[in-house]
Amino acid sequence: MIYHGLRRFGLHDYAEKVKDSIIKLTSDSGIYEYYDPDTGRGHGASDFSWTFSLLLDLLYEYEEEGLEWLEKDFVDGEGGCEGFL
Repeated sequence: MIYHGLRRFGLHDYAEKVKDSIIKLTSDSGIYEYYDPDTGRGHGASDFSWTFSLLLDLLYEYEEEGLEWLEKDFVDGEGGCEGFL
């Protein structure tokens, strides 16, 4: 919601920073219920559907570009999303 609010108010640079941070966090740590704000380490339930839904919402605009990079980073890599895509 923060991402969309920032975009709505024309703060595109800040919105991109939020989006990039969430994508990197989930790529590096996997899909978890919550994350340590200092280390980025995932905690709570793994494969948490709300976190994955947020990630999909942020990635939706990449649909026209194709999802090859997503498959490489998350499905084939260590992103913790095996079986989701």
